Amino acid sequence: MIQMRDGYNVRENGNGEGHGDLDTEVMVQHTAPEAGEYIALRLAAGLSPKDEAAARIALKNSIYAVSLRSSDKLVGMGRIIGDGV
Repeated sequence: MIQMRDGYNVRENGNGEGHGDLDTEVMVQHTAPEAGEYIALRLAAGLSPKDEAAARIALKNSIYAVSLRSSDKLVGMGRIIGDGV
């Protein structure tokens, strides 16, 4: 079971049925990641690469962004985008 808490480590424990025990801490940050991290995460997820300058602009113009980190490494993110209307 995962419980998300603002600004606190979140621990997931469980038996992975043949996959070993899970023991993961995730830090929730209410900020966008750095552009280079964002690009690396996109590539790791199988998405298309982005130009770093374009990524910086896109992240800066997000309405809201959240970063998920494990051991200071970006492991997930989300952002809200809009047309400004």
